[in-house]
Amino acid sequence: MRDTWEVPASAIGFASPRWQAVLDRALVRIDRELGLTAGASLDAQLHNLLVYAPGQFFAVHQDSEKADGMLGTLVVTLPSKFTGGEFVVSHQGQTLRARGSASRLGLLAFYADCHHEVRPVKQGYRVALTYNLIARGGVQPGEVPVQDISALASTVQTFWQTPAAPRWSGDTETEAPDRLVYLLDHQYTQSGLTWAHLKGADAVRAEALRKVAERLDAEIFLTLADVHETWSAEDDWQEADHWDYA
Repeated sequence: MRDTWEVPASAIGFASPRWQAVLDRALVRIDRELGLTAGASLDAQLHNLLVYAPGQFFAVHQDSEKADGMLGTLVVTLPSKFTGGEFVVSHQGQTLRARGSASRLGLLAFYADCHHEVRPVKQGYRVALTYNLIARGGVQPGEVPVQDISALASTVQTFWQTPAAPRWSGDTETEAPDRLVYLLDHQYTQSGLTWAHLKGADAVRAEALRKVAERLDAEIFLTLADVHETWSAEDDWQEADHWDYA
C-alpha cells in the first residue's frame, strides 16, 4: 500500500551533465557493495520520482522485477527539510534505516527482494528518485579456492552415501539420498533465476556447487520452490465423556 505523489520517468529530465557523473561514481561503489565483480556492468534505469507530503508513506513491500536483468533498486533522496519519512530496509534479520538531509543527497541501494518501507512523513516533503539497477553481461562470481571445492565435494559425497533418517517411527527401510537441495538466500522470479544473475553470496555458493557437480559427475539445476509444512491433529474431545454442569 502506497500513499505518495509520483512523477514518471518520462516527465523527468536533468539539465546538468554533472548528475550523470555523480551517478556513475555511485554505481562503481554499488557494484562492489552488492558483490558484483569484473565481467558485469551495472546500469541505473530511472523509474520515477516520489514526493511524500505530511502523512504519506509506503508500506512494507518488495520490488517487482521491472526489467530483464534487474537486480535491485537505487533510491536517491534529494535534499529537503522534513521529519519522519524514515526509509527502512530489512533482509534476513538485518535492518538498515536511513533519514534524509536538508543539504545532502542520500543514496541507498538494495536487492529487489529486500523488504522495505517509507515511514509516514510528519512535517515537510520527502522527495526521492528511484532507479532500477540492471546487470548487463551477467554476474561473474569470484574464483572459489580449489581446497574449498575439494572439501565441499567430500561433504556432498558423504551425504549421498549415508542412509537418510527414517521418515516415521517404525520405518526400517532407509536409503541414501539421490539428490541434494540447497536453498539460496535471495528470492528470484521465473525470468530472473539464471546462473548469470544470482545475487551476492548466492553467486559464489552456486559456482562452488557447480564445480562440485562437475567433479562428482552429477547434474545441477536452478529451480523455484514453494515450501509447505503439513501437520495433522487429533481431537481428544470425542474420545472421552464430557459433562457440562449448570
